Amino acid sequence: AQMQQEKLMSIGRLSAGVAHEINNPLTTIMTSSMMLQEELEPDNEMYEELQIISNEAQRCRKIVQSLLDFARQTKPMQKLQDINSIITESIYLTKKQAEFSDIVINSDLAEDLPRIYVDKEQLQQLLINLILNAVESTGPGGSIKISTINFSETGEAGINVSDTGKGIAKEDLEKIFDPFFTTREYGTGLGLSIVHSIVERHAGTIEVDSQPGKGTCFKVRLPVGGVGRE
Repeated sequence: AQMQQEKLMSIGRLSAGVAHEINNPLTTIMTSSMMLQEELEPDNEMYEELQIISNEAQRCRKIVQSLLDFARQTKPMQKLQDINSIITESIYLTKKQAEFSDIVINSDLAEDLPRIYVDKEQLQQLLINLILNAVESTGPGGSIKISTINFSETGEAGINVSDTGKGIAKEDLEKIFDPFFTTREYGTGLGLSIVHSIVERHAGTIEVDSQPGKGTCFKVRLPVGGVGRE
């Protein structure tokens, strides 16, 4: 585990350096293509080409941003938080994207869930990554369910994110948290490794249950007392 952690940190540092280097020329490409577009009428044949340049540069910037998120291995800034309200907020932020793909997001939140010590921003990042991941794995007409569970006997709060999607192949299950592993054509393979490192930073655990063709459930458990507070 120590070697894995060191490996992740060196990949993180390398990613951050590369991402910053790439960001500047990308910004130049984007602004230049937008400025050129402003000189043209929308029906000009070059207008469409410049739009493609601008869109693709923007897509690269998104990839760079996820590299930076991955590299930012910061310690959680923990405060007592209401997990259920962070989940409700995260659903609100991802709802449009789910509706666009004709997917319903439901929640089943435990009323007896204690407030727990977490970094709100990091937990929100974790949830949004898991929800968007579920959206991408689930076909139109599917659904995503987020539930919370109070494991009072172990002093933990549980968050489950399940979908009715295509599931994960058995041989891929142990690789899904690896940086840059992806089965998607346009994926960066960083979403789930960001999720994994946030769970680890909060001294929690994450498990995956998945059946190809039936769906996937990510189960996160976080200590109520946060890191080093027990």
